Amino acid sequence: MSGNSNAPRHAAPKQSRTRRMSAEAAAERKKKAEKPARRYSDAVPEKRHRFVEERTEKASQKICRPSPEKTERAAGSPPVREKKPDLKETTVQNARARRTRTSSDNRRTRTSAGHSPGASGKKNLEALKYIYTLIPALFLLFAVVLIVRGNSGGAGVQRHTADEIAEGVEYIRTLESTDITPVQETISSKETISEIESLENGDVSVWSQFSDAVVIGDSRAIGFSYYDLLPEERVLAHYGAYLYEIEDYYLDSLVQLNPKYVFIAIGINDIGNGVWATDEAFANAFGDVMDTIQAYLPNAVIACNSVLTCVEPALSDAAMWYEIPSFNEKLEIMCEERGYPYIDNSPLCEELSYLYEPDGIHVQYDFYEPWALNMIKGVVNFYE
Repeated sequence: MSGNSNAPRHAAPKQSRTRRMSAEAAAERKKKAEKPARRYSDAVPEKRHRFVEERTEKASQKICRPSPEKTERAAGSPPVREKKPDLKETTVQNARARRTRTSSDNRRTRTSAGHSPGASGKKNLEALKYIYTLIPALFLLFAVVLIVRGNSGGAGVQRHTADEIAEGVEYIRTLESTDITPVQETISSKETISEIESLENGDVSVWSQFSDAVVIGDSRAIGFSYYDLLPEERVLAHYGAYLYEIEDYYLDSLVQLNPKYVFIAIGINDIGNGVWATDEAFANAFGDVMDTIQAYLPNAVIACNSVLTCVEPALSDAAMWYEIPSFNEKLEIMCEERGYPYIDNSPLCEELSYLYEPDGIHVQYDFYEPWALNMIKGVVNFYE
């Protein structure tokens, strides 16, 4: 390209605007530099001079003296430190000073009021002497009053009081000798009647009265536990049970339970199978079993249930069921002779004959609650 003569020549670069402005700024700065600057001393010479004079005067007034420590240290002696005051000692001294001032003020006040230092103590001593002198006088006055009252008829009052005391003692002895059994029986009978009415109305559950009772018997008695009316341990019974099996099967369990009430309901198998020669023999054997239980449970109430009668078709199948009423009569006589409660279930069997099972011997579920209520009534009526 350098050999080409026709090539255009490069034009000189134009000066930029920035360069021009810089030139103008430089010219301006040069013009300002040539103008003398205004100084503070030229602007306010008087104020400047006054400020310098004040500072000079203050500096001349200060006297710089070396401290004692520096002087001693310069002389070569060790520095002496001031002893700090003991705070405890100062506090004690202040307290003593306050106490001294207070006591002096009090003395001054009492003196100004006309009191001597021992005036209050003397007054208290005089008051005690007066009280001690007055007490014997009061006792003497009280004794005189008693003597006067005794001479004016006190003996009659004493005799009257003694008579009243003697009469009261005699009345108490009369009450002690009075037999309260009729009153207790009346209260007990009223409470019992109220309980029986509550049971009959359904306000109180019949089964709640058997919480401390045991039922002993045969297949008919099993229904109390079979229908979950009583706990199984409270029903000592089995199918085909006989009277003489009670002592062998259930006496130990009965003693262990130690119930308050024992209801015996057994006899259908004894009568149906002709175990006893007569109804009287059956009743005597029944009584012997009750005596044995009573000997083991002396505080328990032993009750005898009459044997539940049978209905058709059982009566047509076996003639011995007709003899049940005769056996029950002997049981009632035995209980009266030996002093045991007898529960007559015959009216109940006639009233609820429709609640028998189809065999005419066993009873249904709805029969057991009226039967249990009849047991309670039998015991209550016996002790009324």
